[in-house]
Amino acid sequence: MKIFNHILLDLTVVFFPIIIYLIYIAYVKTLDKKENNLIFNLTVFSQIYYIIKYSKSLYITPFIINVPLILLYKRKSKITALVMSVIIIIY
Repeated sequence: MKIFNHILLDLTVVFFPIIIYLIYIAYVKTLDKKENNLIFNLTVFSQIYYIIKYSKSLYITPFIINVPLILLYKRKSKITALVMSVIIIIY
């Protein structure tokens, strides 16, 4: 049961900021406003913060800590990806 709780917490830590960002994107698209990259960067930084602070399982953490980096490289945010890489290396 402990393993299930750790996996559930890890999945929540990874997907909750992404879901919040998707809700923001839906809101922006509905009102025909321009998307702000600052919100995406804040989402990714909060995601890495939650992973570092609340991730309990040692066998899943190395895999989920790369999710924010993958998102940044996909969006071609080079400077933010560099800062995030430094934070992960220090961690």
